[in-house]
Amino acid sequence: MSLTKTRNSTIDAVRIIAAFLVVFIHLGRTIGIEHGGITGYITQIIYSVALIALPVFFCISGYYLYNKKYEIVTQKAKKQIWKLLK
Repeated sequence: MSLTKTRNSTIDAVRIIAAFLVVFIHLGRTIGIEHGGITGYITQIIYSVALIALPVFFCISGYYLYNKKYEIVTQKAKKQIWKLLK
């Protein structure tokens, strides 16, 4: 089994869509979601679908990290935590 994993363009496309949906969630909370009328129902449906974006984004990131060497993943995690603490 090879430790290198080629990227799947379909999964990357789903990840990009999930990223946009996460932005939509934050945008919806910032500007408020319109209630009532057909526009309100459409917005509510999109917002409800968008709530799945964060778990999907998290799972796809885990998928790409799965076959990497443990040391590389640990080093990246330590580096990211250090950046957050600065």
